[in-house]
Parts: sequence; structure tokens; C-alpha cells
Amino acid sequence: GGDLEWIAGETPVTRETTFFEAKKIVDDLLNLPQPVISAVNGAAAGYGFTMALMSDFSIVAEDARLSDPHVVIGLVAGDGGAMMWPILVGMARAKRFLLTGDPVVGRVAAEWGLVTESCPVDEVLPRAMDWAERMAASPHVAVQGTKKALNAILHMLSSVTLDLGFQAERVSAVSEDHQRLVGAALEARDRRRAAAAARQ
Repeated sequence: GGDLEWIAGETPVTRETTFFEAKKIVDDLLNLPQPVISAVNGAAAGYGFTMALMSDFSIVAEDARLSDPHVVIGLVAGDGGAMMWPILVGMARAKRFLLTGDPVVGRVAAEWGLVTESCPVDEVLPRAMDWAERMAASPHVAVQGTKKALNAILHMLSSVTLDLGFQAERVSAVSEDHQRLVGAALEARDRRRAAAAARQ
């Protein structure tokens, strides 16, 4: 996910560049003919987790903490989360987790169908490679055509949800709530680090 210090130091120019790049990444993932496979062996938050959701296969560690905490720092979850969560787990769960930013562990995410599968952390990369090898050995025209047909659904949603989401996130990125909550999160992090250092 995004680095809080970097987010706190964003300028209008870097912010617009970030939104442009984020939208382009989503579009590129939807348009890439080859299957995309993600391997998540730890925490994945916000846009980082959205990339896993946008992948064709997402393999996560059983104890991975997965979340979209945009709202927690005063931002609209507009970078793809609002498009992908409802498709994968239904509107009720999507609202519950996007409006609170609460995390879900990898094992539960797999049970819900939010990700492809979960496994022990040391098996994540080997399992992802297994999927990659299987896709590489599959008939390319059939796989790529099927992915294109499936992603036509996401393209339709993207033209509405993603554009609206990014517009709303732009507005929230300059809100007083966002500035205040990022500052509070940085202060809380610094207190945790100081307490941990004092215990050593």
C-alpha cells in the first residue's frame, strides 16, 4: 500500500501523476492478453491489494493481512477496490470492508472467493509459479480469448465505477479529513516505534 510519509508530502503535480499512473495500471492489467498471477506473502493494503484483486490468479499466505484502508485515512477507495470487491464477495461484504478499512486474513479471503487460494507462507511463491507454468502450457489463443471475454465485464464497470472512483478520490485527497488522519496515523506510528525502541 501507499507510504504515509510520501502521501503526506504529495504535491498537486505528484498527486495527479499518481492518479494517472494508477488508472493506467488498471487499464493495462485489463488489456494484457496473458494471465497475471500475484503472490502475496504478507500484508497487502489499498492499491497494493487492488493489484492482487485485479490479477487473474491471486495466491496469498493464510495469515496475510489484506485490506483497503483508504477510508481510514480520509480517502475514497476509488482506485479499483470499489469495482473489484463487490464482484468477488458481494455488495454487503464490499461495503463492510471498504467503508471500515478492516483487514481480512488470507485464509478467509480464499474461502470467500476474494482471492484464488491461500496456503502456508513458504508455499505462496511455488504455488504462484505452478499456476504460471500451467497457464504457459495452456493453449494461448483459448486462454487469452477467454480472459478477454471475462474482462469485458470489468471494462464495462471500469468505465463507470473506476472513473467515478478516481474523481471522488481526487476530491478526498485535498480534504481536511485526509490531512488530519494522515497526520494522526504518522504520529501513532512514531509512538509505536518509540515504545518498541524503549523496550529494547
